[in-house]
Amino acid sequence: MREDSILQIDQAALGLIHALEKYANDLECCMDMKHLEALRMELINLRRSLLGVEMGILYQDKDWDEKVLEKAVATEQIPLDKVAEKVAFKSN
Repeated sequence: MREDSILQIDQAALGLIHALEKYANDLECCMDMKHLEALRMELINLRRSLLGVEMGILYQDKDWDEKVLEKAVATEQIPLDKVAEKVAFKSN
């Protein structure tokens, strides 16, 4: 998979996560919030998988701090290539 493809998919996932956080209350009247939270978690898992592809063998070989990973993929609105740099730096 080409790096730009990974980053474009990540940007779409980031956009969806941001939209879910911003508009979830508007959808509460017509959608079960559990479904929206499940979708958010799947998007976070997608970002974690893409992070593994972006970082390659480094992602697999290191015992990463789960808090750093979770924060980087779930709450920060930064592109995946920057997440990879940040995670690698903070875990060292």
